[in-house]
Amino acid sequence: MDLTTIELVVVDDGSTDGSLEYLHNWAAKSKLSIKVLSKENGGQSSARNFGLDHATGEWVTFTDPDDLLDRNYFREALNFLKIHPETSVIGANVFLYFEEGKFQEGHPRNRSFKMGNRIVDLEREPEIFPGSSTVSLMKLDVIQQEALRFNERIRPNFEDGHFMLRYLMATDISKVGLCSSAKYLYRKRSDNSSTLQNSLRHEGRYTSVLELGYIDICKRATERFNCVPNWIQHVILYELSWYFSESEKSASQSFINHEIRTDFVTLFSQLAGYLAAEEVDAHGLRPLSHDARALLSFSYQGEGEVSDSYYIDVVDDEQGLTKISFYFRGEKPDVAFLVDGQPFEVEHKKIRDLDLLHCVLAHEYIAWVPTARTDVVVNGRKLPAATRRVLPPRPRIFYPLKTRIRTAFSRRAPRVIANYYLIFKTRLFRSTIRWWAPLEINEKRYKDSWVFMDRVHDADDSAEHLFDYVVNSHPEINSWFVITKGTADAKRLRVKYGKRVVYYDSTSWLVMLTHAKFVISSHGDVSMVNPRRYTWRFGAPRYKFIFLQHGIIKDDLSRWLNPKKFAMFVTSTVAEQASIADDHTSYVYTSREAQLTGLPRFDRLIEKAKTVSQDEQNLILICPTWRAGLTVTTFTWPRKILPQFWESDYYKQWDAFVRSPELAQAAQEKGLTVAFMPHPNLSAVLEEIELPDHVRIIRYEDIDIQRTFAQAAVLITDYSSVAFNAAYLDRPIVYFHFDKEDALSGGHVGRPGYFDYEEHGFGPVALTVEDAISATTKQIHYGIDPEPLYQTRINETFPIRDGQACARVFQAVQELDRPQTGGHFIEGPEGSKN
Repeated sequence: MDLTTIELVVVDDGSTDGSLEYLHNWAAKSKLSIKVLSKENGGQSSARNFGLDHATGEWVTFTDPDDLLDRNYFREALNFLKIHPETSVIGANVFLYFEEGKFQEGHPRNRSFKMGNRIVDLEREPEIFPGSSTVSLMKLDVIQQEALRFNERIRPNFEDGHFMLRYLMATDISKVGLCSSAKYLYRKRSDNSSTLQNSLRHEGRYTSVLELGYIDICKRATERFNCVPNWIQHVILYELSWYFSESEKSASQSFINHEIRTDFVTLFSQLAGYLAAEEVDAHGLRPLSHDARALLSFSYQGEGEVSDSYYIDVVDDEQGLTKISFYFRGEKPDVAFLVDGQPFEVEHKKIRDLDLLHCVLAHEYIAWVPTARTDVVVNGRKLPAATRRVLPPRPRIFYPLKTRIRTAFSRRAPRVIANYYLIFKTRLFRSTIRWWAPLEINEKRYKDSWVFMDRVHDADDSAEHLFDYVVNSHPEINSWFVITKGTADAKRLRVKYGKRVVYYDSTSWLVMLTHAKFVISSHGDVSMVNPRRYTWRFGAPRYKFIFLQHGIIKDDLSRWLNPKKFAMFVTSTVAEQASIADDHTSYVYTSREAQLTGLPRFDRLIEKAKTVSQDEQNLILICPTWRAGLTVTTFTWPRKILPQFWESDYYKQWDAFVRSPELAQAAQEKGLTVAFMPHPNLSAVLEEIELPDHVRIIRYEDIDIQRTFAQAAVLITDYSSVAFNAAYLDRPIVYFHFDKEDALSGGHVGRPGYFDYEEHGFGPVALTVEDAISATTKQIHYGIDPEPLYQTRINETFPIRDGQACARVFQAVQELDRPQTGGHFIEGPEGSKN
């Protein structure tokens, strides 16, 4: 390619690091035609506008300075134009580029380029839009004729999308080019320092981007076309999907705060009014949850909106109950249930708040109703039933026949053969296991089994303790325990329970799950709830999943737990039960699923405490929890620690506390031992942490955890639920919250919940190392009992500590297999108002 046909306009936007001098030296040596311009700092849009004023070429693009272009990028674009000279815009194929030098597919737009280079009509394929000005080539004469410039007030993002949409509205959208072979490499930084990655903490993301970006485009489109074309709506929906993705994270990093919350709600409501419900329902370029689609489908023209139908979420054939729900805005509507035409009062129901980035926009009415012949009447109108769609639709893409043929023949034969072999092997094993599982020998062995498991690789949690109770107290139950073969707990349990222990991921485990009545676990990970190896072969599980919990929930974990569809959800305190099942919480679970029984492992905790004398209560137990940003998210164990861990505030603060000479001296004076029990994620680097000789390191896998908590003279933690274990045994606690602002605003593992450490905590809250050491040494000198204020809080939190949690859980599980009425009939022709 003739390099003189490429003009580079480089704008130095007021840099102070020598960049301008570097650019001039580069321009002098390069064979390319380079214009180096300089201006006072004004931001990205200002720099682009300045450069646009000096551009002289026929086509123009705006590459982000931290991204890369494939070496053949412009050659492929030029070849595309030779074949399709009628196009007025070319969209490039976006690949993710990582700092390790690797790039790969993964961007949502890659799907649009699967059929190679082609011309598309946006009215026929509204979800196939070229994207932003950074990944597109546009005609300069069209830009000049329309006097298009970037809006410098749109920050921190979408100024390029706003520019691109205005450009498209001025062109022939039936001749938009997709150049699959022109590769744009979008940089993904490991430290999350790119503009887009940092935009979540920028106030403009929730104000000016909506008002001057999305809403402005909708207004311009309405003026030009008397409506908002569906292809523009899908651009907006694609953009909004990132807001919902962020909102649906367990630990959101959004900037939204009280000052801008009202403005955000107003702007979002105004924007949603431009979106047609059918386009919201059809959008599939990026996933949108059912809640997101509901929020986007409301017109926001007034209060009192109700969805057009109710959804059937769960059908429980054993109990004869069905879980239904519908969405509404504003005040609670009048809801009546009619069973066989008779008014019926529902026992288990709730109103759930639907929020976007902590802003409540609508509500969901949830109720368990009798399965047979139940009508749902809302504000006097009978709602029809609907079933939620499990997956978003695929984009509406129209591939010409010649394109399909060319793509098919371009595939490499070895890859095709390998894929067919894998498919054959998979289907052969699937058919074999499906034939083997129903055999009489397996049905007799595993019929109506209760399957218990804690984590995949370890036990000694609530599931094991409940399993032990069932085996010894209810031998009539066909109970089994699952754990990974070869682990220390697997060997221990196999000695104790023999063949009642089945190995995770084995063929016996798969067969057992096909006959299981209940799967009962202390953890709610996918590997327990919906193990992929099982669902891949047998589809959706037929067993009911009982979530025993690993600890007591104090944060809002609804984003993580809501999709799980638990048949039963164990809680341990009145406040925790209310946070799950009461009205206006974020959880989809009602009083039917949430059962206030207490954790089964608390029974053993009490037993262990009875074996510990006051003299043995001699540990200063330090138990920090983890931070999500310090490990690589993988399914392997142990998880990989990121290099920045050693420079993190987390490491420095806890290291300073553990090494404290004052703490060591107080321990020596009282005859106590400083014991450091790190989070399991630290196991990968624990050997690299050199601690003083007086500090004893305790690993979870090497100890009796319940007895260790009972031996605590004082427990020091940050946000871990282990504090509830110590409080359950009336052990003193100190909270060390050196990163309070970040952790309690969504930067830890969950959103803030009902539990306020200052108001409800079981010990003092320290914000600095010095304060934490002072509070700890004060407690050490006070004694092994909590101070009166904190003892009162403990007693109010745990009014019942009778050692009967296992019995209560067992009884509640048995009830799940018995028919229930779900409420009662009432008198009166108008029905019940729920």
